[in-house]
Amino acid sequence: MAKSPEPQKKSKRPSFKRETYRADETIFDEGDRGEYAYLVKEGRVEIRVGSRGDNPQIIAVLKKGDILGEMALLDDRPRMATAIAKEPTKLVAISKKEFSSRLTDLDPSMRRVITVLVQRVRDVTEEFMRGKN
Repeated sequence: MAKSPEPQKKSKRPSFKRETYRADETIFDEGDRGEYAYLVKEGRVEIRVGSRGDNPQIIAVLKKGDILGEMALLDDRPRMATAIAKEPTKLVAISKKEFSSRLTDLDPSMRRVITVLVQRVRDVTEEFMRGKN
């Protein structure tokens, strides 16, 4: 007699946190420690650099499906920009702890490639901003 299949175990991975922001509400500030990356589910998010100075620059406006805050999860450096909801916005927050847990499942070579790519993006952004001032 054939053995019936065992029930599949449910994943023990936690679900991601959902957050809601009002128009013009700050999600995070440039220089903050990065504890979350966010997936935009609804709304628009403006990304600004130099918000603490005399000449802040809008570098992007993100919409549904876009991701923000991801670099701080990979390299433990402060946020490079300020993120502000430009209309009522719903986000899915991915914690640094959960992200790191999932990242450890990757091949070490792939983790290294991701780390190098993040550093290059930071370097280019910083160089760009020095040229703007």
